[in-house]
Formats: sequence, C-alpha cells, structure tokens
Amino acid sequence: MKNKYIISLISTICLSTSLFAQLSVDTTTLKTFELGEVIVVSSSIPNSTSEIKSQDLEKFQKASISSSLNLLPGVSVSQVGGRNEAMVYIRGYDLRQVPVFIDGMPVYVPYDGYIDLARLQPGNISKISVSKGFSSMLYGANSMGGAINIVSAKPVSKLEINGNTGGYFSSKGMNGYNTSLNVGTKQGKWYALANLSLLNRDFTSLASGFDTLRNEKDYKRRHH
Repeated sequence: MKNKYIISLISTICLSTSLFAQLSVDTTTLKTFELGEVIVVSSSIPNSTSEIKSQDLEKFQKASISSSLNLLPGVSVSQVGGRNEAMVYIRGYDLRQVPVFIDGMPVYVPYDGYIDLARLQPGNISKISVSKGFSSMLYGANSMGGAINIVSAKPVSKLEINGNTGGYFSSKGMNGYNTSLNVGTKQGKWYALANLSLLNRDFTSLASGFDTLRNEKDYKRRHH
C-alpha cells in the first residue's frame, strides 16, 4: 500500500510539472507582439567656445596672453609660485586640466605640466580660442575643464612689417616696458612670419605684510 502511495504521488508531481510548463509556454506565446519601427532622433549640443580677436588685444592694450584671457567670462587669472607665474582657471580647473595649444600643438613645461602664459606676447596672434567644459576629443587627454588654442596670424601680402611698444610705471617704482616686431611675407602657396617680443620689468611687488627672506630687503622681489 505504501509503494502504491509513493507511485501515485510521483505521478501527481510529474503531471503538475507538465501542466505548469505547458501553461508557461502558452502565457509567453500570448504576450508576444511586434513593436515595429522605432526612430531615435538626437541633436548635437554645441560646446561653449569664446574667442578673443586681435582687434580686442589692440583695443584693450593687453601685454600678455594671460591678461588677455581676463576679458572672457568664466576665466580667471592669478599670479602663483615663487616666479610669479600666471595661472589660468576655467570653471575651477587649472592648466593641468585645461591644455594650451599654439596652432593646434600642445605646449607645456615637462617638469610640472604647466606653462607661464605671461611669457607669451600677443604680437603675432590672430585670435585666442577658449573652449569651456566639454571640448573636442581632438584636444586629447586632460581636457576636463576645456582647452586654450592660440592661433598665429598669417600674412596676406608679399611684405608686412608691423610692431608696437609700450611701458608702464607705478608710484612704487615698478617700471617696465614691452615691445614687439613682426615681419611676414606671403609667396604663392607658402608664407613666413617672424616675431620678436621683449618684456622687461624691474621687480614684482609683494604684499606689505610679506616676511622677507634672507636675500630680500623690502617688498620688492627682484628678477635676477
């Protein structure tokens, strides 16, 4: 009697499993349908790019690339380090996340990855293009904050000669001058441009409460 009960129980379980499997197949078959054609349309989002033309540099009498970048919103410039280097910040990112290019070629100091933009003069600059935030992948890595591309001017005639000079003075004696000379030529399919720039300043003025070092007698940090 016990064996008959076990056989009957096994048969019931097998029958229930078969019915459940058949029910599952039928349910899946009933839910099958054709979705049809789906069209997804998207549009490219332009990045935030600003430009400083050569006319702007002349209008505001900017003596360096770093001071020129102060004309743009979202860009700040400060003087840092023992050499009073110009550090540019775009939306909180410094020059390690905002690479600098000259005609598409990256420029930086291999020692620390920075570049002192105050040393670059705008004498032969056509424009400065600044991309903020997301930038083109053509700029490569380390461009989370954007990119700065300095575009050189191109001569349009057989012989071009131009230059400028200026000076600045202060009551504390922080005097200096800057001068620039450009010579260019365009001959058919090729052109050439030479630039000579000079920037001279006696010293860098420090805060009045600055603690002088051993070789410093006052608030003037002189260039030796």
